[in-house]
Amino acid sequence: MAHPGVLKVSGALARLAGILLGLAVLVGAPGLASAAKGPWRGQVLDAETKQPLEGVVVLAYWYRYRFHLSQLVVGHQAPEFFDAVEAVTDAQGRWEIPKKSFPFFANIGGPFFRYYKPGYAGWYYAGQDTAEWRQLRSEEQMRRAKEMALAVWTEEGSKVEMRPARTREEVVTKMESIPPLVPESKARLSLDAINKARSAVGLSPVGTTNQERRP
Repeated sequence: MAHPGVLKVSGALARLAGILLGLAVLVGAPGLASAAKGPWRGQVLDAETKQPLEGVVVLAYWYRYRFHLSQLVVGHQAPEFFDAVEAVTDAQGRWEIPKKSFPFFANIGGPFFRYYKPGYAGWYYAGQDTAEWRQLRSEEQMRRAKEMALAVWTEEGSKVEMRPARTREEVVTKMESIPPLVPESKARLSLDAINKARSAVGLSPVGTTNQERRP
């Protein structure tokens, strides 16, 4: 049986690996410059049955970083929304987001990913919820999670698992929201999946404005 604490850490590692990967693309890590344009692929599985999940909304999004004089004071670049694209998994749980073009010399971070499906909440890379994974040192977990994140650029794609969310508490605490700065107009399918999940457990729909979703 999975341990909630472990899944929470695994999910955090998965997201952190994705963030680090996006930052690597941002600073122009060797070998990622051309891959940063896509395409990106993956597969989503049910964490319990290990069967493909059809109808999962995959949200890929990018941030843009510009230089401001305020960086000399705060020491970091505040992100701006750049773009977002949604895809839906097929009967085999597979998804693909086609190649994109980016402004020359623009500092673009991403893509970052989130996954939404009514009846499910939260995700982690396949293989993270295992006894072997729990025995690894945190440094090795991070290394492997980064490799799993990089797989979105391969022909096979990355493989993630989603756990069923059967209660109101699970929907509230484990289902991810729309990312900060991403406008609803760019995440309509994702927002629809979130609200269907909330409605199924008697919760009111959400629909905050982009200005309210700050990092």
